[in-house]
Amino acid sequence: MPRRSRTAKKLAQRIELSYFERPHPLRRWRFILSVALPVAALLWLAVVRVSGNRTPYSMGPVSKPHAFFGGKCSACHVADTVSFRHPVTDQACLACHDGPVHQASQTFTPSCSSCHAEHLGRTQLVAMRDVSCTQCHASLSTRTGAPRFVRTVLSFAEHPEFAPLRDDFKDPGTIKFNHSVHLQQNLLGPGGRRVRLACNDCHRPGAAWGSWPYGAPGVQAVTLANGAQFAPPSAATPHFASAAQKRSELAYMAPPTYANTCFACHALEFDARFSQSVPHDTPAKIDAFLRGVYQEYVSSHPSALRETFLPPRLPEKPVPPTPRVLTQDQWVAEQTATAENLLWRKTCSECHALTSSAGNSLPAIVPSRITIRWLPSSFFSHDAHRMVTCESCHSRIASSQLTSDVNLPSVRTCQQCHAQRASAAPAGCSECHTYHDWSQERIYPGKFLLPDLLKSSRDFAPAVPSNAASTVAAVVR
Repeated sequence: MPRRSRTAKKLAQRIELSYFERPHPLRRWRFILSVALPVAALLWLAVVRVSGNRTPYSMGPVSKPHAFFGGKCSACHVADTVSFRHPVTDQACLACHDGPVHQASQTFTPSCSSCHAEHLGRTQLVAMRDVSCTQCHASLSTRTGAPRFVRTVLSFAEHPEFAPLRDDFKDPGTIKFNHSVHLQQNLLGPGGRRVRLACNDCHRPGAAWGSWPYGAPGVQAVTLANGAQFAPPSAATPHFASAAQKRSELAYMAPPTYANTCFACHALEFDARFSQSVPHDTPAKIDAFLRGVYQEYVSSHPSALRETFLPPRLPEKPVPPTPRVLTQDQWVAEQTATAENLLWRKTCSECHALTSSAGNSLPAIVPSRITIRWLPSSFFSHDAHRMVTCESCHSRIASSQLTSDVNLPSVRTCQQCHAQRASAAPAGCSECHTYHDWSQERIYPGKFLLPDLLKSSRDFAPAVPSNAASTVAAVVR
């Protein structure tokens, strides 16, 4: 059978060249949509432009603090509100925010928008990416002198040990305290009963209140980190001033006080004739208290002025007792001196360091110097970690015997929970560190009028403060 020849030319002759000339429903609708949809889009943009709505031009929703300006682009894009070719400048940010400088010796100051990126949704602008920090801290340098901090930090996984542990710090506190002794079982407590202390019997956040198991009756106030007294809510003031105040008060542990934590077990007794104790106060006030107590006692017990003086016993040389009659002032002075000798040499010195000076009969109490924040360059909240036991982080506390021990958890302890994995707690730099030095913050008055804020974006043109340029210069310095 002869083989049939199939050439490209013969195959091409089978194609109908007038195929596109015949009408077809699919091709007709494709043409209509190709023309109608772009025209509709252009008409929609024109209508939106006339109405003043800037939503189609937006890169995305803004953060929660700036949500009110979401449709008023000119509130931030003050340079060009029509084409939006200009990014937000520091000058626009400084119309509302102070933004103090991070470090006086930093080599450069990044722009606000390079760290705080907008139009990424309802995120927190303060939660910056680590790259914003590591652009400097990956190889830290300063304009003057050597850096005070570790030169290279790339991530929390590679974070160096905390400075107090890395540099072998010693606790500067002067209160003599032994954690190991106080955490023993069957410890002798108030009234001779056996107790076992827990961490929160002595250590509580600054905003905590309630009864203290070993404190003075009725004492609830807690000494805060700044030395002020926190008064618990009452009928007159049932709430915190703000949620921010509550978070701040709950962040750090308040220093233990004698009235809250020591009173029940360590009574400041001074004389078996009296059930009361001396006040936990300065030596001058204790001296005044003792003289008042003895003066009141001798006034109601005049027979105390006639006493028999018993001299020290000497071997082979008995000395007969000598009766004495004292004046009230002499008796009060002698009794006060005896009680103070007991207090200064034994009772007070059990916990405090005392110093004496020439010309002063009363000692001086060395300040306790209890450290509240061991890591002042970072922020830590005990309240955010209340789901774990104290011993989980402070693992060496049960064996600590010296006041000088620094019982901080290691950075390795923190890295167990804060890691770069899906099931871990956040581990970004902004979790613990802030950039701006808010101690240098300046308060600026408002710049916008309420009617202006309610206008549409095309009519909204807030005046940039006259001192904005100087503010930028101050931040860059």
